Amino acid sequence: MYVREGESVKKNQLLAQLDTADLEQAVKDKAAALSAAEASYRFASSALRRYKKLLDKKYYSQNDYDAAIQQLKINKAGLTQANAALREAKLQLSYSHIVSSLSGIISERDIEPGMNLSVGETLFKVVNLDELEWRAMVPADQISHIKVNQIAIFNVEGFEQHFAGKVVRINPSTVAGTRAYYAYIAVNNANHDLKNGMFATGTITLSEKRNTLVIPFETIKKENNGDTYVLKIDAHH
Repeated sequence: MYVREGESVKKNQLLAQLDTADLEQAVKDKAAALSAAEASYRFASSALRRYKKLLDKKYYSQNDYDAAIQQLKINKAGLTQANAALREAKLQLSYSHIVSSLSGIISERDIEPGMNLSVGETLFKVVNLDELEWRAMVPADQISHIKVNQIAIFNVEGFEQHFAGKVVRINPSTVAGTRAYYAYIAVNNANHDLKNGMFATGTITLSEKRNTLVIPFETIKKENNGDTYVLKIDAHH
């Protein structure tokens, strides 16, 4: 074992080494079998050439010559199988070197030295925090206004500063058990301040108007028919 949780790793960095005694012996056995297959093929090929000369001089029967041809084909097939077996053994040996598939940080290490492993078992989890996605829940009555490339400003628990990101995807289905949708905001996190699983709240800028009159939201009144209005104070009275 060469790494622990929280350590940074590079792509293709060695994380762990499996016991290779059996795998190395398998490579040796398959290599020996390949050598034997190569020798058998060379012998059969040489014999066929001799039999051809004898056949031409009528010292060898056609049936025996045809049998020699068939034997050469069998030896060639055996040679192909031995080559494939050796490649497979070498491939299995290469799997004994557990390397990281990406650059990032070890978030989980599920094995310890001396453990027996099964095919398909999770050994490590590596996360890359350089760019994260904020999965933001958007109310159903607002989702129609959300568009790709809109800017989102949000706060994260434990931080005083604001963070920013850009909408990159919008889920077309509601979140189970709610009337909200997920919008996915890409966030540049090169300094790794943010971590997976943090809770955030914020706003997405739907549109922007400049040089306009701004009034407090509380001053806007609504009629029963849905019309809205604002009371204006006449300074002359």
